[in-house]
Amino acid sequence: METLTHKQIFDSWRQSGDTTTQNAQWKRLRSLVRKGELIVVGHDSYLWASETDLGPYRPRLSEAASQVLCELAEQYGRMNYTLFELNWLNDFLNHLLGRNALFVMVERDYMPFIFEFLNGRHGGGVLLDPSTDDFFRYVNDRMLLVVRKPSQGPTNRMIPHVAPPEQWLVDILADRRISASFEGAELPQIFAAFRDRYVVNKSALFRYARRRGVDERIRNLLDGIVA
Repeated sequence: METLTHKQIFDSWRQSGDTTTQNAQWKRLRSLVRKGELIVVGHDSYLWASETDLGPYRPRLSEAASQVLCELAEQYGRMNYTLFELNWLNDFLNHLLGRNALFVMVERDYMPFIFEFLNGRHGGGVLLDPSTDDFFRYVNDRMLLVVRKPSQGPTNRMIPHVAPPEQWLVDILADRRISASFEGAELPQIFAAFRDRYVVNKSALFRYARRRGVDERIRNLLDGIVA
């Protein structure tokens, strides 16, 4: 797969008669990324979706997840938070996980505010950064958790506030509450299944993996899988 830099894309537009400013071209490029027509695969590295059988990952949000995103957007739309659902992993496993859980990842200082807000909206039943033992003791289907979001994590350019694969592919190793929800031997299957269907921004993936201390494990899983 041939990747392109932003300069190569801008040059091709100019050769086709585009006379707009560079700012306008950046706006056009970001719009194409949001639409999924142009895929970010690394630092200043792009791939046209029409030129590959792979595509950007778009998770299927449950009704509960969509509701939580709407609630947070109304009250805390400008806050830095992301949502991850455990049942996204069902797309990459040979079996279905027995339960779903919604992880709302928030910067540490704002966790109490988000917790109180969601706990009030959902009549209790929201867990605040539980230990692994408490997670498995109290979690049930559609359980909602407010947990700490590491700083400077990847962002989702297509679906705001939804965890991108560059984040959750790392978190399923780094967060014991997630990794203990499936067999460790299934990790290569998850990464291989993702490889067969989607592209990933490797620069963002490894940058976040280093912050989470699992870059070597990620590298070993990707070795020979992601070119």
